[in-house]
Amino acid sequence: MIVRGNANPDLVGKAGRVTDFPDDCIYPDIAKRVILRDSGDHRLLPEFAVFAWNHPIVHNQILRRAKTSNGTLKINNRDVKQIVVPVPPIERQEEIVSLTLAADRMLDALEAKRFALTALKKSLMHDLLTGTVRVTDCDFTSSP
Repeated sequence: MIVRGNANPDLVGKAGRVTDFPDDCIYPDIAKRVILRDSGDHRLLPEFAVFAWNHPIVHNQILRRAKTSNGTLKINNRDVKQIVVPVPPIERQEEIVSLTLAADRMLDALEAKRFALTALKKSLMHDLLTGTVRVTDCDFTSSP
């Protein structure tokens, strides 16, 4: 799916992958369903297509073609067909997808860790500031 129109330029043309369309699925007119063609040597993995499509170089092509009406930037079918997306060999696409997914998992894990540490800090600060925990036996003479 591609965001066909939005008032926010950062969101116009952004893509996401939907793997299951229920029967009679209806989506808003600001979204565009794109089906990739498999043309032999120029095969494009759907996961890679989303990464490539959302890359700033491709997004700049989209923004150059977007037209505005009442403050909403929109792209049409012709605009989408004119976008140039790099298509490396399928093995390289698989490698890029694998590395990107691994980086995303690492970012998710680090974000979860940051959230847990922030919650721990808040809890410790609460204990300290309410007097639940008293700090004693501190040596302020040594320097780090």
